[in-house]
Amino acid sequence: MSLLRTPPARAQVAQLRAFLHMCAGSAACEQGDRLREGARLFGLPRDAQALRRFEAMIECGAFESAAMALVADGHGFILSRGSTGACLASAALADGSDELVAEGASLALALLQAHTSVLLAECDGPVPARSYAHGAPAGARLH
Repeated sequence: MSLLRTPPARAQVAQLRAFLHMCAGSAACEQGDRLREGARLFGLPRDAQALRRFEAMIECGAFESAAMALVADGHGFILSRGSTGACLASAALADGSDELVAEGASLALALLQAHTSVLLAECDGPVPARSYAHGAPAGARLH
């Protein structure tokens, strides 16, 4: 995504944040719309043939495959669906220094959220290392 190659414009970051919130509030029946919006926002797919393949994935209900096609090269991810239907995605920063987790109404929506969160984190720059020698802050503890 071009956001990672140039200093991010405030408008682009605002679009990413708005998209993240839209994905979080979307039902599974809206995942095709979110995937198309994500493709436009991320600037993918880049050529007509790839766009046709992407649209075909959405049209035949292969939403997870379409979401994976949007994840930029160099970004790792993990998808998980629990026995109760909870859909989680974990996406790693390109440099592998951290990963972000998101929950969505579907695996595709969870992956869109996790990937968008990674892009926003990379726009914000590196996170300074923290020492938890005296214990982690309350917000950093596992539940």
